[in-house]
Amino acid sequence: MRFVIDSNILISAIIRNSTTRKIVMESNFSFFYPKKSLEEIDKYKELIKEKSGLNDGEYQFLINGMLNKVNLADDDKIVKNIYEAKEIMENIDDKDVIFISLALYVKMLDRKPSLKRRGCILNILTSRISNS
Repeated sequence: MRFVIDSNILISAIIRNSTTRKIVMESNFSFFYPKKSLEEIDKYKELIKEKSGLNDGEYQFLINGMLNKVNLADDDKIVKNIYEAKEIMENIDDKDVIFISLALYVKMLDRKPSLKRRGCILNILTSRISNS
């Protein structure tokens, strides 16, 4: 299974040794994250370290480990569906357009005819994933 994770999910997984972190680090799922959004993680680095209690070395070790489990998507993957993503997110949250656009790209990687294009964006509870 393929999933696009947003910054909130990635930051949450860094801050707490939680089910979310376990899923990202130990599952066989394919995770995608916009490379451009790494700037957001870096922007909150000090806050993340403060909330997590991690020092510089621990933080870097953990984030490097997590990023090794995530497919970082270049801009060329995201721009292909940016207009459709903007349409989907109209009047909702402009900051999530990049993640929706990436989700549409990831959906295109999965050519199963039984899946409809509209169904590419799913909210999945970590408890459900961890129990599978």
